[in-house]
Amino acid sequence: MPFLIDYMTYNHGLKQSTLYGPTISYVFLKPLEILELWCMRYGTSVSGNQKAMKSALSISQKIPVLVHPIQQIYFFPTISAMDHQCIWINAKNIIRVQSIHCDTLITFSDQHTLRCPIGKRTILKQIQRCGLMEQSIIQQLRLEQSSILSTLKSINIR
Repeated sequence: MPFLIDYMTYNHGLKQSTLYGPTISYVFLKPLEILELWCMRYGTSVSGNQKAMKSALSISQKIPVLVHPIQQIYFFPTISAMDHQCIWINAKNIIRVQSIHCDTLITFSDQHTLRCPIGKRTILKQIQRCGLMEQSIIQQLRLEQSSILSTLKSINIR
């Protein structure tokens, strides 16, 4: 389940991903393949998600992926998703981000930490992107709900 995972790394030599959360799991798939499986459970895809994010947020690099549309769970890459050193982080589980020299210490809701070799500003920007997309989706749902209610009232259905 994506909501239990704090972050994922990939070991190119072993050809396996490590999923960190309450427990540590090893999977013989790349992180993007895992994200694809999670997306498909909800009728979406990584490429479709990223295309929507690119369009909605006008971004072209390090594009987050919405893996659970109902709970609004986003995973974002720390560097290019094609780089085997990329770490995929669950934005929903982050509770604190701190600078430590040139690295960033990320604390998750289960109190696990990740020392990431990426600057704090980059991590915060990725979290912000996920939040902006979540706000956009929620706003769109409200507009649709309002429109449906308006239509129903206009034809006297209560």
